[in-house]
Amino acid sequence: AFEAAADRLETRLRRYKRRLKSHNSGPANGQPTDIAYTVMAPLADDDEDIPENFAPAIVAESTMTLKTMSVASAVIELDTKDSPV
Repeated sequence: AFEAAADRLETRLRRYKRRLKSHNSGPANGQPTDIAYTVMAPLADDDEDIPENFAPAIVAESTMTLKTMSVASAVIELDTKDSPV
C-alpha cells in the first residue's frame, strides 16, 4: 500500500513539475514590458448629453514596467509585496 501511494505521489509530482515548466516556458514570460496608461477624470452623473467636441480631462499619465505571469504568481506577488492593486 505504501509503495502504491509513493508511486502515485511521484507521478503527480512529475506531472506538476512538467506543468510548471510548460506554463513558464515562453518568449515573453518573465520579461518586463513597458506600458503607458492614462487616468481620466470621470464624467459627472448629471451630464447625460455629451457634446461632440468633448475631451475628458487627463488627471495623470504614467509609464510602468509589467511582468508576464500567471494568476497564481500575481496573487502571490500582491500578497508578499505592498503593491497597489
